[in-house]
Amino acid sequence: IVLWFEGLGLSKIDIAKITGVFPNVWILSEDMLESKSQLLKELGLSKLEIAKVVSQRPTVLGMSEEKLKSKTRLLKTIGLSDSDVHEFIARNPNFLTCSMENNL
Repeated sequence: IVLWFEGLGLSKIDIAKITGVFPNVWILSEDMLESKSQLLKELGLSKLEIAKVVSQRPTVLGMSEEKLKSKTRLLKTIGLSDSDVHEFIARNPNFLTCSMENNL
C-alpha cells in the first residue's frame, strides 16, 4: 500500500495523514487501489491530480466504482463536457465523497 501511494508521488507524511483519516485503506487490495486510480485516469486526471484527490479525500479509495461513475454521470447530465468534468473534479475532489441526497 505504501509503495502504491509513493508511486503517486506522495510523501510519507502525506501517507500518514491519509491513513489517519481513512485507516480502512490498509484492508484494500492493491488491485482495488489501482482500479480507483484507473477510473480517475479515465476522467482525464493526471497522476498529480489523482494524488491531490487521494490526499484531500482519501475515502474516495473505499467508494464503489458505481458510486464514482454515478457522480461523473450527474455532472455530464447537467451539461459538463468530459474536459469540464475533469477540471471540476481536479478542483473539487470533495464532490466525489459528498452525499448527493443531502447536498444537491
